[in-house]
Amino acid sequence: MLRREIAAQVMEHYCNHDAHGYSQVHRAPNGTELITLSDGSQVTIAGGDTDCSELVRRCYEAAGVLGGYWQDYLWTGNEAGVLLSHGFVEVSVHNVQRGDVLWVKGHTALYLGDGYIGEAHHGDYCGGLDGVAGDQDGTEVRLARYYPSHWTTAYHYDYSDEADELTDEDVAAIPSWRTSARRSGATATRPTRRPMRTESCAISVMT
Repeated sequence: MLRREIAAQVMEHYCNHDAHGYSQVHRAPNGTELITLSDGSQVTIAGGDTDCSELVRRCYEAAGVLGGYWQDYLWTGNEAGVLLSHGFVEVSVHNVQRGDVLWVKGHTALYLGDGYIGEAHHGDYCGGLDGVAGDQDGTEVRLARYYPSHWTTAYHYDYSDEADELTDEDVAAIPSWRTSARRSGATATRPTRRPMRTESCAISVMT
């Protein structure tokens, strides 16, 4: 399976499981989770909440392209340099493919094909920077429609199909925190940080 496809399927998992919410404060990985891809292979992904750039890094770390949290620490301010140094090339937002990274100042996402993206969008309920662990309203980490006009540029992982394949040797080279979790069959943990907020407020949703 191509690394771009692995990254896309990992993103889809994050968007469809409410154990993963939005947080800039607690964006560092917290535990691990073993998931099965469409071809039956398994990868172990970082658990816990995330923000937009950390989510992109996690997807491409699971695909064996980017390094760990501190090795390839990613935020939108350094994202271009990190991606370009790992084999990505800049492409037009009007010519994106499944698995391409989307960027605009202050936000990033993955293009998933068929006019959809996956993104870490906002904190729970009030759209803040943090909140209760996990996705509290189903839109913190979400699938959304793709509108090219919302984005400045995109990045495509530009290796040949052969080099893009994730081999058994590549899996063996993935950082030990993930390979050890794979062997032990570790599952995701869902920590709690504080009681759920109860005030009513509007959510700002990107369209």
